Amino acid sequence: MNIPYIKKLLRKREKDGFKIKNILQYKIEHIHNVSMDEVWDNLCNPINLIKVKAYPARSKHDESYRIYFEINNRKKLVVGITYKKLKNRVIIITAFHTTRKTDKLIRKAKLR
Repeated sequence: MNIPYIKKLLRKREKDGFKIKNILQYKIEHIHNVSMDEVWDNLCNPINLIKVKAYPARSKHDESYRIYFEINNRKKLVVGITYKKLKNRVIIITAFHTTRKTDKLIRKAKLR
């Protein structure tokens, strides 16, 4: 996906330019053990953005992305967002940490 487009979309927003429901914020902080400050820092200043995956959105006016930020050599922060074009709003869907070890476990097996 187009990384400069996503960086431009995220850079022009402040912390209050993103919307998140209270139940999702609780889930991110307590179940996934990711601090919201870390999520805000990476979204408002996307220097560590390494990969973007586009996903089908619920509406034709929406764009859904899974954004990967590099925390260190082994750890990545994954944030799921939806961009609502008509309202010009970014909604945070989820955020969690992933490592190389979990990536290997999740990766699809090769067919022989």
